[in-house]
Amino acid sequence: MWKIKTRYENSLFDYCLIKNSKKENKERLFKFSFNNDSMQLSDLENILKQFKDLEQIEIKDITLIQSDCFTQIEKDEIFIKNIIGSQNSTISDVIKKLGNSDWVKDGKKFLGNDNICPFCQKETIGNDFKRQLEEYFDESYELDMSKLQGNLGSYQDFYNMITANNSFLENYFIKAKKEYELEFHNLYSTLMNGIGKNIESMKEKIKEPSKSIHLQDNNPLFDNLNIFLQKIQQEINQYKIDFENKNQKRKEIKELFWQIMRNNHDDIIKEYENNKNELEKELENVESEIKQSEYIIQENKQKIVELQSQILNIENTVNAINSNLKEMGIVDFFIEKHNENFYRIARENDIKINFKTLSEGEKTIISFLYFLQLCKGKESGDEITNGKIVVIDDPISSLSHNHVFNISQLIHQNCFKQNDDIKQIFILTHNLYFFHEIIHLVVGKKGESKNTKIYRLTKYTNSRIEEIKRGDILNEYESYWHIVIECKNNPQESERYRHILPNTMRNILEYFFAFVNKDKYNEFLKNQASFQCEAFLRYLNRESHSDGENITDFKEMDISKILEDFENIFKKSNNEAHYKKYMRLS
Repeated sequence: MWKIKTRYENSLFDYCLIKNSKKENKERLFKFSFNNDSMQLSDLENILKQFKDLEQIEIKDITLIQSDCFTQIEKDEIFIKNIIGSQNSTISDVIKKLGNSDWVKDGKKFLGNDNICPFCQKETIGNDFKRQLEEYFDESYELDMSKLQGNLGSYQDFYNMITANNSFLENYFIKAKKEYELEFHNLYSTLMNGIGKNIESMKEKIKEPSKSIHLQDNNPLFDNLNIFLQKIQQEINQYKIDFENKNQKRKEIKELFWQIMRNNHDDIIKEYENNKNELEKELENVESEIKQSEYIIQENKQKIVELQSQILNIENTVNAINSNLKEMGIVDFFIEKHNENFYRIARENDIKINFKTLSEGEKTIISFLYFLQLCKGKESGDEITNGKIVVIDDPISSLSHNHVFNISQLIHQNCFKQNDDIKQIFILTHNLYFFHEIIHLVVGKKGESKNTKIYRLTKYTNSRIEEIKRGDILNEYESYWHIVIECKNNPQESERYRHILPNTMRNILEYFFAFVNKDKYNEFLKNQASFQCEAFLRYLNRESHSDGENITDFKEMDISKILEDFENIFKKSNNEAHYKKYMRLS
């Protein structure tokens, strides 16, 4: 199909192809069966070329060459008649004996009014001799000669009236085919030569009337040429009919085109059909096997459900949760089996326990451990697992910092390493430490994996989610600095951070001064007698701790002035380089 497309697109047969549809072209090809039709593509091409070429020119009919007038002259018996003078003349015997009638006729015109012979130049010609010559070449002789002259003139006139060969050769239907052009040339030349020979014979007869001649019968030559011209005219007539029904003819050519394509590619199509039939038989067998296998699978699934309902117990879940609690250092409560398919929380030497007595962190841990077991198991005996999607939303909420590592390890072990039923996991968190820990466990130090993606969810007027890389996530300290940079570089954005800016600055100063082993930043600054920062320190303490007095007054404070005071702290403490580094000024 590709070869057919590439060979015939943008050709005269382009319209036969169905654009941009290999399937429909194939269906068109396979609609036909092989036949022994001798029609060739070149025949169709000639018809289409004619449509294209002849649309631009006027089609003229062929005029046949009439032969009747030529035949009538050629059969005139005057040409076989021996035209001689009167036998009653005294000199007729001498002329007849000598056989020189034509010679005497030619010499007669040289006689003058005197008696001088035009040949011997002596006075041998008398009036009596002249009279005898006139009697010899009498009126009958002159009539025959006049008829010969008339036939020659008419014959030449008819010859000159024959259409010139160039006019015929300009006809599209003759010049379109070299074999037609050659055939016409041979037939036309042969006829013209035959007529030319007869003209020469007539001229000889007039010169020597006494001789008998037979003119060539050119009627067969006329017939041969006219038969050829009639064949051309038939093609012209057929073209006119086809052209009037051009659209229908083009449809017929399209059908013939695909029939020829089918015939030309019969071998490969037969091979294709044989292979297709064999494969279809194999496919039927495979589909039958699949149906049988699906039936067996369904039977086995039902057996599994029945067996699970018989053996389902919660002992493994109880043991796994209690083992995890001990590993996390939680020994003051545990879970135990209650009735057939339930759990309950218990303490040592205490059968019953009030769930409300657990802290928020303990509730979170026990719920999370149960959730992990649920991800690994089933809620009921008849549950069929087809692949799970697990969503874990901030599992360290209300937990102490010590449990971040434990929770991360539990997620990694239970969801990523030991559970093939889980197909996809979503983990959401606000905690940067937990984020870095879980990323480290899942994808390693490089933090890049084709199976793992990281997204940031930002809440403004409308929430927005965007894909990011691990390097885009700042640590907690860098995040505080990021807020300060935003407020300094984008005054309009500072309004958005007005409520958290004091707490942000306080955390930066506390972290930094603790790191460099200095006193608390406020004590350090109070010892700097030359530095007036009481208002700034008061602003940080009041705003970050939400004191109830004069809160609204501080809300109107100049953010730019606060940022300037913040910068001066690092300058006065000889840590300006650190400030510039985290403000990305160097």
